[in-house]
Order: sequence, then C-alpha cells, then structure tokens
Amino acid sequence: MMDVMFVKRGSVRRFLTALSTLFLILSAVIVSYESEGAVTTGTTASLITTAQRVHQNSTAYPSFGISATSSGTDRLTSINVRVYPVNGFTMSDLKGITTDATTSGIALYRDDGAVDDALDPSDTPVNATSTSVVNVGSYHSVTFTYSESVPSSVRGSYHWIVVFRTSSTIASSDMFYLSIPAGGIRFSDSSSQPSSAVNTSTLTCRHILLYPTSTRPIVMGEEGTPTDDKDVLRLGMDCGVSSLEHIKSIRLTITPSTVNLSRVLAPLSQNPSVSGVALYRDNGSSTADTYDPQDDWGIAPTSISYTGGVITLNFSTTSPQTALPAVRSGLYEYFIVVRTPGVLEDAVDYNISIAPGGIVLQGSDGEITTLPSYSTTAEVVTDSAPPSLTGATISVTSSTNYFWAADTDGVGDDDRVYYNTVPGQGDGQFVYIRISGYQEANPDYLEGEPAFNMRPTGPRDERDQTDQTVTYRITRTGTVDNPLTLSIVDKAGHVTYYNITFIEDNTPPRVNSTWARESSPYIYADNVTRHIYFRAEMPRAEPLYVEGRAWEPANESGLWKASFSEEGSLAGSPPDDTTPKNFSGRYLISSSSTDASSPITVYIYDHVRNYVVLVYNYTQVTGRPRITITSPPTGSTVSGTVTVAATVNSSAPLSRVLFSPDGGRSYREMYPRGTEYLYVWDTFSNPEGVSALVVRAEDVVGGVSSTGSWVRVDNYPLS
Repeated sequence: MMDVMFVKRGSVRRFLTALSTLFLILSAVIVSYESEGAVTTGTTASLITTAQRVHQNSTAYPSFGISATSSGTDRLTSINVRVYPVNGFTMSDLKGITTDATTSGIALYRDDGAVDDALDPSDTPVNATSTSVVNVGSYHSVTFTYSESVPSSVRGSYHWIVVFRTSSTIASSDMFYLSIPAGGIRFSDSSSQPSSAVNTSTLTCRHILLYPTSTRPIVMGEEGTPTDDKDVLRLGMDCGVSSLEHIKSIRLTITPSTVNLSRVLAPLSQNPSVSGVALYRDNGSSTADTYDPQDDWGIAPTSISYTGGVITLNFSTTSPQTALPAVRSGLYEYFIVVRTPGVLEDAVDYNISIAPGGIVLQGSDGEITTLPSYSTTAEVVTDSAPPSLTGATISVTSSTNYFWAADTDGVGDDDRVYYNTVPGQGDGQFVYIRISGYQEANPDYLEGEPAFNMRPTGPRDERDQTDQTVTYRITRTGTVDNPLTLSIVDKAGHVTYYNITFIEDNTPPRVNSTWARESSPYIYADNVTRHIYFRAEMPRAEPLYVEGRAWEPANESGLWKASFSEEGSLAGSPPDDTTPKNFSGRYLISSSSTDASSPITVYIYDHVRNYVVLVYNYTQVTGRPRITITSPPTGSTVSGTVTVAATVNSSAPLSRVLFSPDGGRSYREMYPRGTEYLYVWDTFSNPEGVSALVVRAEDVVGGVSSTGSWVRVDNYPLS
C-alpha cells in the first residue's frame, strides 16, 4: 500500500511539472502571438544637428528624440549609444553611467510632460534595469536595458528623449559626438530601429568661467563719482541650447565678514538699477564684454538677502532673463555689479567672492547643478577723498633757459610762468610740469588741458603714482587759454585741479640810463660815446665802474641780472649783478692793462633771457699830444691883435689847450674851432721886441706836451 501510494504521488508530481512546463510554453506562444509584428518602429532623430557647445557639470542635454508605437503590450528593451571622442575626450568627461536616469551621464526620459518634443520638468525619467560600458577602441559603447512600455500613439514627434550630462572634470575644448547605431534601439518583439546610424553633430566643451574684473584692487568712490557703479566679477556662461538652463541663484561671500555693509554698499534691492549688488547681462549691442549700465540688462531677483557674510540673489527659473544663451556674445555674458552709497567709508579693503558651487543652475528637466568648482574673488577698495596737494612739490621746467617759473607753490591760485618764443631762443622749447608727493592712496593720472602743440587732446601721465609729469612743446604759433588747468585724478574719479598761467615775453629789458664812472687821473670815461681811455702809468690798480638803471613792466617776466664781460686785458672784471634795476660792475685797470680785449659788453637780462646789450670801448693811451703852431709863423713881426692858432693831435680827448705869450710864465686857455685851437692875443700886453710863444696841450688821462715859437712885437715902429 505504501509503495502504491509512493508511485501515485510521484506520478502526480511529474504530471504537475509537465503541466507547468506546458503552461509556460503556451504563455510564451500566446505572448509571442500577441506581440508579434505589433511594434511600429518610428523616428530616431538627432536633436543636435549643428556643432554646439556644452559646459562642465551640465544638466540633462537632449540628444536624440525617439518614437515608436505598439498595438499590443510591447516593451522597449534596450538602447545602445556610442560615444565618439574627437579631441581630448574620455568617458570620465560624462557623469557616471548608472541606472538612475536623474543622474546618469547618459539617460532616457519619457516625453510625457507639459511640453511636447522638449525636455521639461514634468517629463518622466526612465530608469534602466542594467547598464554596460565597453571601450571598443574608436568609441565607447554604452548599453541600457529597459522594460518600458511602447505607447499605442505618440503625442508630438517623440515619445522618448535621450540626454547626456557632462562631468565637472571635462576639459575646455574637449570634443565628442553621440551615435545610435543601426538597430541600436530594440523592442520586445525583436524589432529594432533605426535602419541606419543616427549621429549628433560635434559637441565642444566651453567652460563656464568666472573672472574678477581686475587682478588689482577695484577702487570705488562714493555715489555721484564715476566709480560708484562698477562690475567686479564677470561670468562667461552659455549652454549650447537657448533656455536649456536657467540661473536659479548666486551666492556672494563678503570678507571680512566684519565689514559694515551699509558703509560700503548701497542698500540691497530687487531693483537691479539701484541695488548695492546686482546681476547684469551683457547686451553686447555696442560694448561687448564691457559693463555698460545704459546698454546692458539688469536681472531682477525674486529675493536678495545678506546673512553671515553671504549675499544671496534668488532668481525666477521661468524668466527669459535668467535663461542661459546658446552661445555667449563675447568672452563674458554676465556681470556682478557693485554700487556705493552717498556716504562711503574711506579706505575699506574687502573681497567679494563666488565660492565653489556659488552659482546654481536649473536644467530644463528641473535638475539642479552648481558651478564653479573653484573660487573667484575680486578685491574692492573704497576711496571717498580727492587727491590733496598739501605737501606736494610742483615744478615747471624747460628744456631751455628761455623760461622762468615765477610762482609754482600751488598756493593762492596765482601760479604763473613766463617764456619766450624768439627764433633761435625759446621757440620750440619743451616744458615739463611735474607734480610729486601729493596725498592720494589710489592715484590714476595727471592730465593737462589742450594747449600749445597738444591739441585737440592734452598730455596725460597714466603712471599710477604720486609723481607724474606732463609735457608741452611751445612754439611761436602755439596758444594757451589761461590759466592752463591740470587735473589730478584718482581711481575713484575724484579730481583736484591745479591752475597755472603761461605768459609769453619776447621783449628785452629797457635801460633808462647808463654810465661809466671813475676817479683816477689815468682813466677817463666818455659817457656820450661810451668810450673809456686810460694811461697805464698808475702806481696801483684803479677802479672803473660801469653802471645804469633798467626796468620791465609788470606784465613781463621781470629783470633777472646784469652780466659783465670778462676782460682779460684788464686787471679785473666784475661778477654778475643780480640787482639789475640799479646795476653796477667794477673793473680794475693797472699799469699792465691793455686794450686787447676791448670792448666791455654788458648784458641786461630778463627772466626768460631776453636781453639788451651795452657796449663800452676802451683804449690804452701811450703817447702825448702832438702840437703844431700854425700861426703866427715863427720869427714873424706882429702888432696889435693877433690870432694864435695851433693844431693838436692826440689819441685821447684833450682836457685843455693853453697859450703862453711869455715863454710859459703864464697861460691863457685856447678855444677850439674846427681842427684848430685859437687864442686872440693882444700884443700890446707884451713889451716891444722878441716874445717867446708856448702852446701846451693836456689830455684827459694825464698826458701833457708843449711846443714853442717866437715873434717880434712891433707896435711902435720908427718912422
């Protein structure tokens, strides 16, 4: 009985097993019957038909659109995507390949959301049941398996969208493209699509980059200065497909956190045109890559806050203003702008930074990603004080001597300089205006207004230091609108002005009178002819003074000095006289002096080297006067009134010529007439008979000579 029962039970078990196997076979047949030929393959299209850009750490980037329909219960079972490197690409440049469609470097989405044929936040991520990545050599083969129902109809052109995501390590300029090979999409009925490979166009990574506007401190002045509104950080951002990603938020770190924000920034506001911190997009219409508040677009945040040293700007991810462009218009696309208040604390040095992950982007599928992977910092320095000339040194010099800086102390707004433009003298001179040692922490440039040769723009020294120089070239035809104004400008845009008047003076000094003065019997100065005579017989050196008075009117440069020539043939020459209004020079004449260096010249200069010249010739007298009595003849008989005549030759002027009718015991002064000296002699004053006549001549430097003659006086002849 027991054996029978054992057999029966065994038979039943085998029967049930056979029945189960038959059921599975029939089920497979039924399924096969139900799905066979039921999938209608559809479109496999590249959504990237032109070369496009991607950035690092991207959100989901639509690559392929797929459609297929089934009248049964067919399922999508696998998709194979090939990744072709073009330049520098490796699979690590994509996020990791996983079954999770919300994070995988390549993933599938069901286009069942609010917008047909486009990836949107309501589309459904399709998780894979398994993945595999195989390096085939020239490409990487990525395969996903699914159990995804095939729809009976498609709303729009596609039912599925294949996306990719880049990693944060992809290098800028890395290039690749994607391909779905022929038969790369398989369904449960063993059908497949596409009939031939479908490729995307080439994708090139262009990093989203952040730059400080300057590697040097950014100087900002108070509200109302040209620097009260400046971009401090520049963002180069695009995403390859317009509106694929939006800016969700930006976090800015202020350090040190002890900075009193209200003393360095205008109040934070949702109005970007007035907010202390704002985001602007580069319109690029006229000033690409340069912030221009009149040209660029301010992006209004939905909220802005400051907490714990961090300013957070939140933005709407549905606004067209926050959508990243497909391709940036230049190197930069966005600017972080800072504005200062009307009352600005001076000399505050602080940093404003975007820390790693400080920019939050939202993809078209609602996915969030953060950038950058590094920190970017701009240094800002406040400056609310204009340059000060207190303690400064102002010098105005020329390449020639035909220039005089009369007053350059920077006090009283009355500084002035004089110059001449006489050809061969001051015409063409270079004038250098230097201002050094002025008080300014952030010097920018020194600029002179247009004048002389610098037109239509004036000279500028852009060296960032408190010692700056501008140069003009002065010519006869150059003009200046006095006073000439120089602008000392700091980097905050404050301006301090310095005025200086340039006065042209081409007129020499005037001499009222001049004379030579001496007190020696051996020296004589003829101030009519400006001729000096001397006899080198003096026992010691004797002085000769050349003197005079000069003047200039108030609108000219004024007298500078009287310069006396160096006379090597005399015993001594005077130095320059720096009081030319009443000038005096002392020469010395000795027994060894000669007239070899004649003449003496005196230059009366004004401050721009206009001059007048005075000339005094001098003659050394060595001989004595030479006298000839021409009448009456020697030995003649005279009576009554007789005119005595004599000629005198002398190298020096004569002081007097004398006549003696009594052999030199007494003399009478003769008078000149023409070339002779005359005396009317009344012979009755002499006794009858022979009279000795003498003529004596004396020159002005002590030279004396005489000559004699005799006549017979006969006033009472015998009859």
